[in-house]
Amino acid sequence: PAQNATPGLIVEGFLHAMATYQEGYSVARQFLTPAAGEQWRPETGVEIYAGGYPPQVSESGVVLTAPLVGRLDGQGTFTPASTQYHHDFGLMRDADGQWRISQPPRGLLISQSLFSSTWVRADVCFWDATGTVLVPDPRFVQKGTLGMAASVRALLVGPSLATRAAYRAPLDPQLEIASVTLGANGVVAVDLTGDVDRVTVEARRKLTAELVWSLASLEGVAGVRVLSLIHISEP
Repeated sequence: PAQNATPGLIVEGFLHAMATYQEGYSVARQFLTPAAGEQWRPETGVEIYAGGYPPQVSESGVVLTAPLVGRLDGQGTFTPASTQYHHDFGLMRDADGQWRISQPPRGLLISQSLFSSTWVRADVCFWDATGTVLVPDPRFVQKGTLGMAASVRALLVGPSLATRAAYRAPLDPQLEIASVTLGANGVVAVDLTGDVDRVTVEARRKLTAELVWSLASLEGVAGVRVLSLIHISEP
């Protein structure tokens, strides 16, 4: 935040910072009071509001009132909404006399225009309950390698709550991401960690297929390499 920024500029800066990912949303947290920064949980989801409704500044504070377009839960599953959103950011001065936000939204709050330019739909593909058909489980992820990593993480966590009964069960053993990188040739290299040695040959084939089809739905992906599963043999 700029030194001596007005309450309106503080809120506008916070809204823009929420639309751009940084580790732990460290830049966005600078617009919050220390107590609010500790309590804010951006990973819990996203609320998307219609564009053309800037925050309103008055003597009593800064308030955003706009139609709510939809919500993403913590898994990236989108649910449409048609309600009116109203939020008072609770502007107050900190110990240095600078305006800061004491009442952030629970998760991320992003305008529809900024959401459209920074997030993209990803068809995370899971095997159905019979293990014979790959079925997309639509999510929204941030563009670029962040979204690729989010798609891989979604596969490792398992199907969304709304579709869990129809898709395969969450993985056992549990695996985690070691790295997800995109090469200049468009090939995504996925390295997994965890109880990798317990993954059977059949489970490896199925997980590799899910990874390939899921990542192929994202722009700029020409191929997929799953490094940690290549040399696994049947226990």
